[in-house]
Amino acid sequence: MSDDIITEDAVQIDTNSTPVVGQSAADSFITIRFSTAPGALSSLVLNAGSNVNDAMSAAGIDTSRVKTILVNNIVGESNNTLADQDTVVVALHGAKGN
Repeated sequence: MSDDIITEDAVQIDTNSTPVVGQSAADSFITIRFSTAPGALSSLVLNAGSNVNDAMSAAGIDTSRVKTILVNNIVGESNNTLADQDTVVVALHGAKGN
C-alpha cells in the first residue's frame, strides 16, 4: 500500500509531512510570454514561483549579454518573481535588428 493517499477533496496525505490542501498540478506551473529584442515572442512553461533568471535560463539566454529587462512593459530585475501570463522582454547587448 502506498504512503500517499489522494482524496476526492484534493487533500494529499503524506505520512512523512503535513497535508497539502487544494494543490493541483495546474497550481504548480505558470505560462509566460518571453522574447528577446529583437526576436519572436514565444511561450514558456515554468514552475510557479519562478523569476526572470529562471525564464532566461529556460530560453537559453546568455545572461552576460542582458542590457534591459521588461516585465509587463515595466523595467524589471532578473530576480523579479513571475506570475501566470506575464510578458518578459529581454534586450541584449550586441543584438542586431532584421
